[in-house]
Amino acid sequence: MEERGAGPELRRFTWEEIAQRTGRGPEAEERWLVIDRKVYDISRFHRRHPGGSRVISHYAGQDATDPFIAFHLDKTLVKKYMNPLLIGELAPDQPSFEPSKNVNISKTVVFWLKQCSLPSGG
Repeated sequence: MEERGAGPELRRFTWEEIAQRTGRGPEAEERWLVIDRKVYDISRFHRRHPGGSRVISHYAGQDATDPFIAFHLDKTLVKKYMNPLLIGELAPDQPSFEPSKNVNISKTVVFWLKQCSLPSGG
């Protein structure tokens, strides 16, 4: 079992390590995701996620920064749930997005998600 990111210095991970934690395959019990270069272990939390397990689990093993920003308006409230899930961060030599991610497609999807979630009349 890998060491948790306790204390002032967080453990550093590669995209390869994160990509193995999707809730499927050899590491089926583990689900990790990345938000703003921080790595979170959602293995136990995904079933309690207010938006549903399927929504958060979809991003296991990858970067979830854009959908996180799009759907979580009250960052202060969300941080109290996120802090205990924090296990580390991306290693300095790792890109901010997983190598297979098309950043332009991601930005387009977030734009449309925001448009669809606007309250009527505004």
